Amino acid sequence: MKIIVLSDTHMPKRAKSLPPRLLEELKDADLIIHAGDWQTIDVYNHLITFAKVVGVFGNVDNEDIKDMFPEKRIVEAGGYKLGITHGHGTGKTTEKRALQKFADEKVDCIIFGHSHIPIKKYEQGIFIFNPGSPTDKRRQENYSFGIINIGESLEAEHIFFTKESTKKLNKRGTRKLNKQVIVYTTKDCIECTMVKKVLSEEGIPFETRDLSVNPEYQKEVEKYGFLGVPVTVVENLAVKGFTNELKELMELAKK
Repeated sequence: MKIIVLSDTHMPKRAKSLPPRLLEELKDADLIIHAGDWQTIDVYNHLITFAKVVGVFGNVDNEDIKDMFPEKRIVEAGGYKLGITHGHGTGKTTEKRALQKFADEKVDCIIFGHSHIPIKKYEQGIFIFNPGSPTDKRRQENYSFGIINIGESLEAEHIFFTKESTKKLNKRGTRKLNKQVIVYTTKDCIECTMVKKVLSEEGIPFETRDLSVNPEYQKEVEKYGFLGVPVTVVENLAVKGFTNELKELMELAKK
């Protein structure tokens, strides 16, 4: 099950339309989660053309959105309970306010927004995820949204992109690849972030496999003859790191 997670779209104030990098991933989404600050109902009307949409309202949302969405909710997906809230309020940090919203309820994951800061970590035994913003990055280096894949386990990743990558996608259209591209990463890996950034800028879709979320991925990395990450794989050809070999592998992915 593929879930697209976004928040803080602030449209049309911050953008007139959803970015192409996000639209690319929406095409095969099973569910879309919006963590608030839509700003207008037009965002919902566009998203619903791709898949079922669930969400909450944020602090800038008008009465139309507040009539349609609650301040917090729990959604069950693939056997997991996902808590959703925007995270606005007074006192404490956005992250702590989001955790407090579900202090008396059992959830596997808490999705929130408001800060526009991408977050992916475990806190108090709960997986917490902030997708950032696809339209208003504030002080962040990149725009971003999230993808949660649920199968035997729940795995989440951020998709980072820049305005320049959006311009490239507008010029050449969304890239459709027959070759599967996999990037093995770990949390707080700077090189991993660089690899994912350049793939996104080139419009190359990829799957992220985070060893810090699922230790079983370490065995897959070792199968290719490596111990560390990032490892990028295209058609069973693998390279480690951010090197010239990666550029060659990217060209293979485009063919």
